[in-house]
Amino acid sequence: MTLKQRLRALSLLILLFPINPHTAYPAAKSVEARSDTEGDRAGFIWPVRGPVISRFGSSRLSGWHSGVDIKAPRGTPIRAAAPGIVTFSGRQSSYGRTVKIAHANGLSTVYAHNSANFVKPGDPVKAGTLIGTVGRTGRATTNHVHFEIRRKGVAKNPLLLLQRPQPGPMPARRHEARAAAQHQSTSEIKG
Repeated sequence: MTLKQRLRALSLLILLFPINPHTAYPAAKSVEARSDTEGDRAGFIWPVRGPVISRFGSSRLSGWHSGVDIKAPRGTPIRAAAPGIVTFSGRQSSYGRTVKIAHANGLSTVYAHNSANFVKPGDPVKAGTLIGTVGRTGRATTNHVHFEIRRKGVAKNPLLLLQRPQPGPMPARRHEARAAAQHQSTSEIKG
């Protein structure tokens, strides 16, 4: 099956089975990309639950869209999509607060427009580690996370590499939820 055929099939699946924001995160498996255009779908988990409001490659005022935008309320926890090492955590022009993580096989992920980052460069993360919270920093018009997957610096379509979310409630992590809620209330007090 050609890449074009795979993309067409994926587009149909997405239309038939839209992402349900009330689904749980699937368990992560190791990332083993087969080529520059193919990857092990089981390798990446969704960083946040919510509808995809802007797709990879879609036409935008600023040009090509190098990731997907996933809408979620401000302060929603953002989780690492796969195990790796944090390479950047800070502000980055139009991306606002951003986290970048290096993974195996030349892959990396970007999480942008965060209201807060909870990791620093050099931190090791596992798939599902809390790395920040959803926000609207940088050049963003609504609360969401801009999520990219790159292979050797080249942006890839995250929807081809993300696991399909599984139905059911998200497992609770009380200490992480408490930290995110505390940060959100502190941010609201500051202005």
